[in-house]
Amino acid sequence: MRVSEATLFCALLIVGIAANGDGDTSSQICAGEKGQKGGYGNLGSPGLRGYKGDKGETGSSGNDGVKGDLGVRGPPGVRGPVGPPGVMGPSGYGKTGHQGPRGSAGPQGPVGPPGLPGLKGGNGDKGDKGNLGATGVAGADGTPGLPGHRGDSGPTGMKGEKGVRGDPGHKGEQGRQGVPGPSIDPETLKQYVEPVKHLGDKISSLNTTVHGLIDVKLDKMYSSLLSQQLPGTSKLPAHSCREIAKWRSDVANDIYYIKSVVTGDSFPVYCDMAHGGYTMVYKAVSGVEADVYEVWKNNGVANEEELQALNTNNVFKSHYKNRLVNEWREYRPKEVVVVLYKGGIEVLRLVFDGHLSNNLDWFSKERLAFSPYTDLKTSSTNYFSIAGHQGRHFFINRNYAGCPNDFGWLIFYTPGIVCSWELTTDYKIKYSKSFEAQNWKTGNVGEADVLAVFVD
Repeated sequence: MRVSEATLFCALLIVGIAANGDGDTSSQICAGEKGQKGGYGNLGSPGLRGYKGDKGETGSSGNDGVKGDLGVRGPPGVRGPVGPPGVMGPSGYGKTGHQGPRGSAGPQGPVGPPGLPGLKGGNGDKGDKGNLGATGVAGADGTPGLPGHRGDSGPTGMKGEKGVRGDPGHKGEQGRQGVPGPSIDPETLKQYVEPVKHLGDKISSLNTTVHGLIDVKLDKMYSSLLSQQLPGTSKLPAHSCREIAKWRSDVANDIYYIKSVVTGDSFPVYCDMAHGGYTMVYKAVSGVEADVYEVWKNNGVANEEELQALNTNNVFKSHYKNRLVNEWREYRPKEVVVVLYKGGIEVLRLVFDGHLSNNLDWFSKERLAFSPYTDLKTSSTNYFSIAGHQGRHFFINRNYAGCPNDFGWLIFYTPGIVCSWELTTDYKIKYSKSFEAQNWKTGNVGEADVLAVFVD
């Protein structure tokens, strides 16, 4: 190809101007007319890979390829869940197969509800007599007693032996000579001496009779005086019913007078002499609308001077409490006894140790010394207190298991608190009539008229 002069000139000019850094100017000077389109040049080497472009639109599906050969069998998959049972097929006529092996034991099921109490067993054989316990510590000496009754006169003693002759006395002054008496013969003298001797014997016999009469009179006077000095009256109050029982042989269950250990004032009390002299300090009566616990714990008294309240029946319709409940620590009872009465007859007796107690903590399982219940000392209890729970006072209860399954031994309850067995209109005293805890709704449960507290 032949290069024109103009082209050569422009090329040289471009080179020169490029050397001076003004390429734009050179291109403008040498621009010629647009030539014809040239042919395709040789394919250049591949350029650098460009950035990934945006995803294009999905093309149409191609034709199905030729089915390939069957692949190698894969490992078995995870076992799927058991499907629902299929429709039962028609009964077959095959023989019954052999019994399969016994399956392993399943887990133990939950404990079932407690069963109903069993029937009361018969009395066991009488046990052997226990060994004699050790001798207890001797108690402190009691206060000196009142003088005893004068004893009967004893028989006359034997005449004693003649004593030793005493020393001769001083010689007295010589008396004056008397007037000579008349002379008398022995027979006449005997007539005077015999009557005098007989009179002496009568005087001696009379002296014995007089002494006997005096002794009888003194005995009567002494007995009358002593009866006025026996303790237990309003003028001579005792310290306790036990003291009255020691001094009086004619005692019976009745009203006597004792005195306050704090003020010394006398007041009447009911004494249980049949058991040795226990003093009643409190009596709660069934059917009386008053909180028995509130009456017990407050600082006052209730019907202390009301003689109609001093008995074991419920004729007097009110609770009773005397000052010894509030003077508990000063009185220092040795024993405390809770007694239930029905129609004035004792139906339950519980004995508690009162040493070093206060007027609330004596009523507890730890201090229980005697009860007719064979299971009370060994069974668990959820309540054993005077305060009790939810209007249930003097409450000894084994367990709560829903109202129909509550078991216990003793309760004085307010009506209509929680359970159906309490849905009454009266305040009631209930107790187990068996030798163990009873179901309050269905068990062998009795009702009492009076709950009394005695101290010794």
